[in-house]
Amino acid sequence: MNYRFNAGLYLLLVACLAQSPIVYCDGVDAVLAENPVLMIAHAGGGINGMPYTNSLEALDLTYKKGFRVFEMDFSLTTDNHLILLHDWDDNFKVLFGYSRHLRLPDYLSWVAKIVNFTFGRFFIPMDHETFMALDSVVGLTQIDVDGLKTWMDLHPDTIIVTDAKDDNLAVLGLVKKVLGTERIIPQIYHHNQFEKVKNMGFERIILTLYKYRKPPAVAEIVQIAKERKLFAITWFYYKYVRNDLAMALRSSGKSHACAHTVNQHELEAVIDKGHVDCIYTDFLSPYKSYPM
Repeated sequence: MNYRFNAGLYLLLVACLAQSPIVYCDGVDAVLAENPVLMIAHAGGGINGMPYTNSLEALDLTYKKGFRVFEMDFSLTTDNHLILLHDWDDNFKVLFGYSRHLRLPDYLSWVAKIVNFTFGRFFIPMDHETFMALDSVVGLTQIDVDGLKTWMDLHPDTIIVTDAKDDNLAVLGLVKKVLGTERIIPQIYHHNQFEKVKNMGFERIILTLYKYRKPPAVAEIVQIAKERKLFAITWFYYKYVRNDLAMALRSSGKSHACAHTVNQHELEAVIDKGHVDCIYTDFLSPYKSYPM
């Protein structure tokens, strides 16, 4: 089979987002029937072979490729400003040349080992002004939520999917304050967050399962999606290959089955065997044909 992603899907999707609070538009359904993969640019999309940059240059490049839906990583600074950053540890080091994880004196190294083993590595955020003044060692431009708003104003046909790296409700409160709700699709990390996020004014909501200690069974996930009229369920691509969740979602309602993160070598398995109709990708192009 040859699946070709059509730019018309983006136009119809944006039109539906403006008209329908749940995005169950016949036009989008019709286009998905012929072009069954909705593609979301993961962390703004890859650039120069690098994923997870959330940079201005990545957004510009991915937009030129034809993407109109962008997942972005939101982190908080020490003075409670929102910036676009995946993490203060490895990702920060790639972008800025050094790590922000907590270091203790050598004579306390045993404490660090216990803490790291028990809780994971601790990282140290910085304030907004300091972060924005940093020079990237890979020649990219970091942005904050105000910079993202400026970019969205210049690209009014774009939609942002949130991935909060700190307190999700606090992050979404700041997102709403700056970016509004109309062009934002928030991700929630447990179904018990749904009502609070819905009450903030967000109509299209994605439940992502990667933070669950033990995700619900397929039947329960489908029921959660149906009762809450979720826009999508997002899960690791290999999880869809191992069960019938995508087919169950498709047969029970309108929620999309989204898989992350899908690049070339995962593509055949996740679409052909996993039956998803939505992927988060770093490097695939929405205009390319993918033989299967």
